[in-house]
Amino acid sequence: MDLSIKNTTELFHALHRLFWFRNLAIMVQLLVIISVMSFLGIALPFEALMVVISIETLFNLFMAWRLKNNFPVTEIEIVINLAFDALILGALLYYTGGSTNPFVSLFLVPIALAASFISMGYVLGIAILCILLYSFLMLNHYTLPSAHGRFGGDFNLHVIGMWINFILSSIVVVIFITELAKQGRRHSQKMAENEEELMRNEYIVSLGTLAAGTAHEISTPLSNIGMMADELVANPTDKELVRDFAQTIKEQQQHCVKQLQLLRSASDQQHDEMTDAGNAHDLLDGILDRWSPMRPEIRISRQFTLQDAADIMIPPTISHAIINLLNNAADASLENNHSDIIVSATIKDNRLIIDIDDFGKGFNDEQINLAGNISFSTKKEGLGVGLMLSHASLARYDGKITIHRRDDGVRSTICIPLDKIQA
Repeated sequence: MDLSIKNTTELFHALHRLFWFRNLAIMVQLLVIISVMSFLGIALPFEALMVVISIETLFNLFMAWRLKNNFPVTEIEIVINLAFDALILGALLYYTGGSTNPFVSLFLVPIALAASFISMGYVLGIAILCILLYSFLMLNHYTLPSAHGRFGGDFNLHVIGMWINFILSSIVVVIFITELAKQGRRHSQKMAENEEELMRNEYIVSLGTLAAGTAHEISTPLSNIGMMADELVANPTDKELVRDFAQTIKEQQQHCVKQLQLLRSASDQQHDEMTDAGNAHDLLDGILDRWSPMRPEIRISRQFTLQDAADIMIPPTISHAIINLLNNAADASLENNHSDIIVSATIKDNRLIIDIDDFGKGFNDEQINLAGNISFSTKKEGLGVGLMLSHASLARYDGKITIHRRDDGVRSTICIPLDKIQA
């Protein structure tokens, strides 16, 4: 798995940790050299070892200055630091027995750090470098003299060295793994917070889309109520007209109230409770039945082939999208002195496909390209958001709307993957 750190801030923190690991390593190296020479009586090439540790110290002093100035950090710089540490370790082991030194397993540390800080290609490079250094030390190194007899010979000395190496490795592992665990917990907490924020934003977007759809949907009955009110003002004594319009106004008002109740339920986080579920044929029939009283002047021809369709769910946002397209089709037909629209529905390639045909004047190429992309309307008093809202609502379920010219009008097609709306 690629554990690369692409963020500059995280790379800076990685370099900072390497700086402190190196400080710890310098102190441990000095302690071990002094202990081996003082307590085990082993003559080491002290001057050569001090030169190596001095180079390591000077490099770390440079890194302290570099970190203080907050220069941008790249993966290459992390690689250079790890390669330098591997070479320093190789030099120290060269003067202290090479591959026979029990501390030779410390070559695993740069590899482990590389796997945590940089991408896989660089990790392989560090691993190959450490393997080559280990291989070189198997044939080329200063042979350590035997210790005095208190430890019982060279093998026991090696065992004691392995014991010390285990203690030091355990300390490094505890520090390293603890830090990684902290980072993992912080990352998990951040992921949880991001997921919670994403869900909250998704709910807000859903509620906003539903609110905009509700506003767009009730604009039609409100417009009808306004026109009927004008007719009643002009003909206040026509009892038959008053009776017919009063009934229609009541139906339009009830539709508006229902849509506002739906919006309120969604704002109370009861949105899922308002989602219709059942047979696709019955659900589409229900949407058309609710819409028909809004546009009593329109005749709907229903052509459904959905008898074998599985149960689906139609959330309110999708219902709004369908009703928006029905209103657009009704307006287009009426503008061209027609009162008919055709609604077809079928299942094809595991998708629900709904076609809405109007008998209007049609769109030209420019209008088809603009529809749904910007606030575009062919109506004088249109808000220009109907198609745009419909596109946004369906996109949340991987659905889409396409518009095609017909010889006698326009066909608007809704296509939704069934796996996104299956009950």
